[in-house]
Amino acid sequence: MSKEKKVLIFAPDSPHTKKFINMIDGILDYQLILQQNDLNLDYGNKTSRIKNKSIQSLFQIMKSLWFSPFKYDVVHLHFINFTAFIVSLLSIKPIIVTAWGSDVLVVPEKKLLYRMMIKFVLWRSEIITANSSQTMRVAINILAPKRKVNKVHFGINQYCKKTPHQEKENLIYSPRNHAPLYNIEKVIHSFEEFYKNNPSWKLVISGREDPTKTPQLKKMAQGLPIEFTGWITEEEHALWLSKAKIVVSIPSSDALSVTLMEAIYSNCVCFVSDLNSNKEVITEGMNGFISTQFDLHEKIDIKMMEKLNEKISETWTFEYQKKSFLKIYKII
Repeated sequence: MSKEKKVLIFAPDSPHTKKFINMIDGILDYQLILQQNDLNLDYGNKTSRIKNKSIQSLFQIMKSLWFSPFKYDVVHLHFINFTAFIVSLLSIKPIIVTAWGSDVLVVPEKKLLYRMMIKFVLWRSEIITANSSQTMRVAINILAPKRKVNKVHFGINQYCKKTPHQEKENLIYSPRNHAPLYNIEKVIHSFEEFYKNNPSWKLVISGREDPTKTPQLKKMAQGLPIEFTGWITEEEHALWLSKAKIVVSIPSSDALSVTLMEAIYSNCVCFVSDLNSNKEVITEGMNGFISTQFDLHEKIDIKMMEKLNEKISETWTFEYQKKSFLKIYKII
């Protein structure tokens, strides 16, 4: 992207946004309009915060688009929601849309109005990006037929290491959030059964806690060697991946999860839900299982798994995906 171009970014308060800003900071001139959440991550001094779906946010969006001293050339929308819809209605500049997953896989099925809003945002955009999940691309093509989807994602955690499996501990790691979508209660039930015959093992559950669900999960875990870490840093997450022999990720719906890619890169045996996106990177019995029967991990040929993981993860690094995103800006 030429130096004179400037980018106005609308995105949720999320680790994905933080990672994206790390990709472009110091390379592109940008202003970030952040949709407020409870994380309050540090995005630097080029950030303004708004509340999604509020009258105040509408005026803030109008101000950012029409009256800001930041004279942008391109709008980049991350996650297709109400804010993205309003921006698409009001902006007269070229728009890049980056779909994250549930915005095109789940939300369009909830209400016809949501589906129409998302279709409009996709139609209005000059460029659409999504991760390399076939599920995501199919979903977008249903909503916006014949539109090209550029395959690019945020890259895996730069602290992840290709840890040899034999150096790992008897540890199962669940790195997903605690909202009902992620089925953490099933993880705990499965570990409870596994633990009866495998008393040397431990389960670690990280991820964003849910005010209703997390207390229930902690009550279920009483009396078992289960540790709840709460929200952790990228470095801490990578450390758990380096230690864990098994990673479990069983959401009811998902695109190709960066967390799953990180687990594969770190040579963990992965236990996943029966989703098409998971099947793109998990070969049953080779590097994981569509199951939560953790005893199956003993059936894995570790040398074959590590060779397979090396092959499929070669383009997943932060630096590789950073270059891919920067190429997107050059063509708009």
